[in-house]
Formats: sequence, structure tokens, C-alpha cells
Amino acid sequence: MPRLFCCAWATSLLLAIALPANANPVLALSAAQQEMVDGMLKLDGHTEYQNVAFGFGVMPGVTTAYQGNGTDDGVLIPLGDDREITVNAGYDAAMLGSTKALMDSELSEVDPGGVQRQPFVLDSQPAEQAQWADGQFVRRVIVEYRSTGPDDGVNYTLRLRTDAAHQQADGQAFDAVVKSFKHYQIEND
Repeated sequence: MPRLFCCAWATSLLLAIALPANANPVLALSAAQQEMVDGMLKLDGHTEYQNVAFGFGVMPGVTTAYQGNGTDDGVLIPLGDDREITVNAGYDAAMLGSTKALMDSELSEVDPGGVQRQPFVLDSQPAEQAQWADGQFVRRVIVEYRSTGPDDGVNYTLRLRTDAAHQQADGQAFDAVVKSFKHYQIEND
């Protein structure tokens, strides 16, 4: 337990550094975000979210975050307007079988000419990152197909949707959430 406390403290420190000092901790949700969070649990963003069914944890790093329900396992972190960070997990229902195939699926409706893809490491595990412009929004996605041990077949997807005016600050908040991501052993019922 002391190790988790130390990690949570260090992650909180990283998040405090990454979030702008003038950031408004109480954000008004857009109509689309309000519809998304209907039925979700409101979380204290300074407490680690842990999902034992999918074996991961993350520190939202804001005053308010929203926990998914049975149809959406993860967290939604509103950043204001229609900007947001989401962290989701699921089993490989589409039988993709790899991180590359997971990213290909994620980008299936995106013009490949405008996408920057590169290898990434998510909590010491191989992953892939992509970034592209989508109308007024800039999007970043990190995906990982968990392919080791008894937890084989879990997909993790971390997304940032921001705009040009907030790209730097929102990118720093996203980077802090990504750095806080931890794999845990999946607990089966």
C-alpha cells in the first residue's frame, strides 16, 4: 500500500505541474458532454480511478471527472467547451489481435494523409500514438493491445480532443494523464 500512496502522490505532483495555474477547476459541460455524462458517476479528479475488470488505473488530475458505467469502462475528463480527455478499456471483441490493428480500426474513418503515427510506450508496454486535425479539433490517440499473460486481449484507448487555442495546455494535461496510467492485474469474479 505505501507504494501506491507514493505513486499517487508523485502523479498528483506531475498533474499539478501540468495543469495551468489559471485553469478553472469547475467547468461547464457542453450539451454533448452533458448528454454523455448522464448516468455516469461524478468523481473527485484527484483520486486514482481504478478499473479491476480491465486492469488499469489513471489519475484524472482535475476537480471533476466522470466514471463510465457498464457500457463505457473508463473516465471522461471535460476540459471545457467540447474539449475532453477520455480513457477507455474493453476486450478485443472485434478480434483485432494487435496494437497496430487497434490503431488501424481507430483511424478507419480518418484521412491517412493528415495523420502522424508513431510507436509509443504506455506504462512500459508497447503502444501506438496518432495525432491529426479534424475540422476545428486536434486529436491525439494512444492505443495498446494488452498481449501478455492471463490478461491478454484487453484494449486501452486514451483520447484527447482539443482546439488550436488550447492545444498546448490540454496537451500537457493529456500527457500527465498518460504518465499516470498504470497496468494492474485483472481481477476475475
